Amino acid sequence: MLGSHNSCTYLPCKHWWMYLINWAAKCQSKTLSEQFHVGVRYFDIRVKWDEKDKEWVIAHGLVEYKGKLHRILETLNSLAVFYNEDIYVRFLLEYNKIPDDEATKIINLKAYVGNARGRFPRLTYHLIETKWDEKVIEEYSKNIVLSNHYSSVIGWKRFLWIPYWYAKLHNKKEKEFYKGIWDDKDNLVVLMLDFI
Repeated sequence: MLGSHNSCTYLPCKHWWMYLINWAAKCQSKTLSEQFHVGVRYFDIRVKWDEKDKEWVIAHGLVEYKGKLHRILETLNSLAVFYNEDIYVRFLLEYNKIPDDEATKIINLKAYVGNARGRFPRLTYHLIETKWDEKVIEEYSKNIVLSNHYSSVIGWKRFLWIPYWYAKLHNKKEKEFYKGIWDDKDNLVVLMLDFI
């Protein structure tokens, strides 16, 4: 199954200065609907708590994106219903350093996702994880194996000023390599890529 890494980073940045570093944070250029229509069925949604607005915001590193989380889930749920497809969602608690109130944020995110599972039941929720250590907070779906090939952001590649083109050159090769194991009988294997 094809997954998109940082699925919502196609959105506009929340503040003007974030555009200056967005080249390093942006991992997708297609909308959720466009990603779905090219085969993505696993979506990686990263959020951080905005103390000022008292809501979850889409984020990657220092960059926050415009877009309401409930609208994103509504869009994915509508695609799943209309096309009668299984769509999987992973939530990741995004932060640059471990916050003092990490436990509170974890509890609040679990509560939000619990509520979302009731409001958007057609989605299959997989994990809630924390950033960096990817510690599993909650697991809803078993037998899903993530194969992370974030082709533009790992190691030295993150310093390239052209991550889009780097990802495009390598995605085709990665898809061909993993095509054979996507049909694993015991597990659902997800290949997560940048710039689908």
